[in-house]
Amino acid sequence: MYGTFSFPFQQVPVYPRAVQLAALFVKGLAVAIAMNCACGWPLPTESCLPWWFFDGKFF
Repeated sequence: MYGTFSFPFQQVPVYPRAVQLAALFVKGLAVAIAMNCACGWPLPTESCLPWWFFDGKFF
């Protein structure tokens, strides 16, 4: 009924050190958001959300 089409398998290497650094960055960001909340939100909420500036490809 449907034609078969297969995508070529692409294996992207994942380095453990990069995963650790990214996790540490996101944990630090969570602390920064908590500090922003404790100080009465001096920075806009939108500027603190990680999906606006961190996509995981930096590391």
